Amino acid sequence: MLIRLIQLILLTFTLAQSAQAAMITESGGIMTGATGIDVGGKLYDMELKDGTCVLLFGGCDEQSDFPFDAAGTQLALTQLQILISSSAFSNSPGLISGCPSSFICSFINPYEIHNVSGFIVMDEFRIYAFGSLPLIFQDVLIDPNFDTSIKAIGAVYAIWTAQPTGTIPEPSSLLLIGMGLLGQRLVRARSKRLPV
Repeated sequence: MLIRLIQLILLTFTLAQSAQAAMITESGGIMTGATGIDVGGKLYDMELKDGTCVLLFGGCDEQSDFPFDAAGTQLALTQLQILISSSAFSNSPGLISGCPSSFICSFINPYEIHNVSGFIVMDEFRIYAFGSLPLIFQDVLIDPNFDTSIKAIGAVYAIWTAQPTGTIPEPSSLLLIGMGLLGQRLVRARSKRLPV
């Protein structure tokens, strides 16, 4: 009986996995961002900030200033919509950092520099007082100096930061081989004791 208990504990220990759910971050009842959003198998943190694209995205003059391309931005916004729609902020735009309006709040996500105009190509996700509408992705051009800190605008930039990638804990090869050999030995020892 004791051996079975030890086997069960060892098996459980080696098979343990960790999981992390995306969470909205807030301060004083105001949504300020989210952590642990899965975008294409990689975890991101998102922070809501007012300002201009130039100030918030390192000059807003190179593709490398943006964390996603068009497809990545759409996936990130989809994940954000899923997270927010199941929260208290789903129909409360006035409770979102940078959005004083109680009617609408837009999350601006720039992802590309337009090759002719130099404007920024972005997608947005909107929350209305009556809830969010289905996402419609379209390329919208904005000036890199468009300032969301003007309070009448009702828009805020979503700043995405990749979480540091850590190694996934895996049992060592020696531990796996050792457990296999131990199991084999226990099975053999047990079969020798049983009458035939």
